[in-house]
Amino acid sequence: MVDRFLEPAFCAGLADDRKSWHLMPRDEDVSVLETIRNILGPLSEFTDALSGEKQVTISCVQPVLWKIFKVLNIENTDNLLVSKMKKTIADDLQKRYAAGELPLLLDCAAYFDVRFKKTFVTDPNAAKQRLINEIDYMTSDSEITPHCPQTSSEHDPAAVSEGPASKKRKTGFADVLANRPIRKVKQDVDDDPTDIPFQQSPSVQLNNELVLYDQLPESAACDDQLKWWKENESCFPMLAKLARKYLCVAETSVACEQVFSAGNIVTSKRNRLSAENVDMLTFLAKKL
Repeated sequence: MVDRFLEPAFCAGLADDRKSWHLMPRDEDVSVLETIRNILGPLSEFTDALSGEKQVTISCVQPVLWKIFKVLNIENTDNLLVSKMKKTIADDLQKRYAAGELPLLLDCAAYFDVRFKKTFVTDPNAAKQRLINEIDYMTSDSEITPHCPQTSSEHDPAAVSEGPASKKRKTGFADVLANRPIRKVKQDVDDDPTDIPFQQSPSVQLNNELVLYDQLPESAACDDQLKWWKENESCFPMLAKLARKYLCVAETSVACEQVFSAGNIVTSKRNRLSAENVDMLTFLAKKL
């Protein structure tokens, strides 16, 4: 709205009508609007990014908040208006995202995102402790059974995939795992079939998975973290269950609110919908 107001065509339209000359913005008005545009412009881009429908989960909140606070950092060259606006917006965001257990929830979600697990988790120890407590609670209700390591290739450290770019990072990932190999079942020389496989308690297994997961390098920002967990679920069985719990949380309600907008399905503003999406949206609108 501010961008359109500052366009030359707006003032030109007012200038053509003598009765509208009193609405012509003054120089100080234009200066204030330009200041507002410079501050809110980057925040608008972050809002658009968070409102996407693909690969956008609650794990993206921490990185975006970090970028927002970076933009809202008060500099020495800022005038009084800019400083006050930045401080007001930053204080409001701090108040919203620092209440209750929300910071811990965001840390846990960011920890399960292989793109941000080392960079944007503010309190890793608290996040890990929460995960351990959840595993203890879940195993007490027999929702997760202890995982028994096997000699099959699915637990071979070199078999862990890193997603679409696994071929490029395969060597480095194997080097990381070589520093802390996964304990495997060892058999005697005679291969006695009566050997009993070593079984770990859920807490011990979760700690091992956490240590191994921490040693993995972060993936690229364009990678799909949901696909990564699907491919590596066999290597992190317990963490995968918790990752499914946290990464299923939608970051915003924008996408679902747009779906249920019955009065704005096919218009000039939404003229690029595919036929399949139009059919589904129309069906939902009629059923509602």
